[in-house]
Amino acid sequence: MLLSPDSYVLHSCPQARRNRHLVNDNGAWSAEALLRAPDLVRDVHDAFARAGADVVTANSYACTHHYLQKIGQEAALPELVRLAVRLAREGALKSNSLLG
Repeated sequence: MLLSPDSYVLHSCPQARRNRHLVNDNGAWSAEALLRAPDLVRDVHDAFARAGADVVTANSYACTHHYLQKIGQEAALPELVRLAVRLAREGALKSNSLLG
């Protein structure tokens, strides 16, 4: 066993950044993934949940006024945070993971 019994496997969602055809490299990649490809974000959460992640975090890194201003989406901040949490929750529920 690689991990001690009191260890946890944490999943966050930066893997969505690998799909560069969906997002620009302006720092707002996680918000753009939520806007352009929420199904992809959900699929990443689902894949990590099925792989055994103990903790799933929301893909909300760029859900700030600073980053959303870069893509003209400041008004979408509350909606994007709710979406990020909902998608993470759906992934966490598949494997009984914690939502962090």
